[in-house]
Amino acid sequence: MNSTDMKSNKNISNVPMDILLPILLLHSSDIIIIISKENTVIEFNPQAEIYFSLKKTEIKGKNFSFLDKKIQDNQTHPTKRQLEWISINLISAENEFFGSVVIGKNTTPPLPSLDNQNAILDSHLDHLAQENKQLEKENILLKEIISSIPDSIYWKNKEGVYLGCNDFLVKLVGLNSKDDIIGKSDSQLWPNQAATLLDNDQQVIQHKDTVQIEEQVDLTDRTRRYFTVHKTPLYDENKTIIGIVGNSIEITELKKTQINFKIAKEAAEAASHAEEEMRKTVMVLVGNIVHDLRTPLATIRIITSVLSTIMPKLLEIVDEALTLDSSKVSLLSKKEINSIKSNTLLNSLHGSVEMMNDFINTTLTELTNA
Repeated sequence: MNSTDMKSNKNISNVPMDILLPILLLHSSDIIIIISKENTVIEFNPQAEIYFSLKKTEIKGKNFSFLDKKIQDNQTHPTKRQLEWISINLISAENEFFGSVVIGKNTTPPLPSLDNQNAILDSHLDHLAQENKQLEKENILLKEIISSIPDSIYWKNKEGVYLGCNDFLVKLVGLNSKDDIIGKSDSQLWPNQAATLLDNDQQVIQHKDTVQIEEQVDLTDRTRRYFTVHKTPLYDENKTIIGIVGNSIEITELKKTQINFKIAKEAAEAASHAEEEMRKTVMVLVGNIVHDLRTPLATIRIITSVLSTIMPKLLEIVDEALTLDSSKVSLLSKKEINSIKSNTLLNSLHGSVEMMNDFINTTLTELTNA
């Protein structure tokens, strides 16, 4: 090892090797390596064998550079002891260099006394007991929170078997306890929808994501319940998906309202359609009636027009007949003669035709705007 890698470099003079070597090897708890002036390993103690995981026969007589490399590697290894290395040059009585000693001093603090160790252990145990007590409180509180949630909470494994649930789910499905649910599958609890429920679970597991869907189940009392469901992956301590966690909010009453609204809407639309069809039928019938009325009215109007044309001539004839005292005229009463002369009959006929025509037009307008 280069001297620059060592914390200190000391010289020991006038100490025979045969005296120094047994002292270093037998009475030191540090790692000791004896190196010749040719930089070969002469000896090293049991502590060195443990540190390097080597036997004396595997390194003795070889170049120290091999151990130097291991020292450098161990110094950066996170699980190896961190040592302080010291190199001591060996000088003879004649002031000649004949080798060196490399010492690895353990910098790890010494272990406390047995009493101190017991005190530290007791402190750790008290701390663990307090943490365990706190965890138990939090676990109890968590269970109480889950049990008090007014929705169905449950968790299942990948095969759809229930691992746990809250009391609300037990009450909802009309069972006696959680044991009636835990350990069972959807096919045992609600077989009619088991395939769909399991498929929804697998979607969550495969995509590793939360889904929001609508589900329905048929209970043992033959009622059907509807739910808005949130399902999310269930992980273990290694972040591996082991199932799903579900939160089902019942929407049965809302679903019934939606169904009834849909039925009422369809009925209203059917009634509206029927009303429109009836209106069309009435329009056709009225159209036919109007046609049937207008045809004779047109004829009457023509006759009235003709009468209006010939009426003056007719009046002249009546006057002439009265002057001549015609026997034909004497057949008419005075009232009838006055009616002819005043156009009463013609005016009445004409008024009736116009009245009927106005009635038809008014009726058609009202039906169109209806």
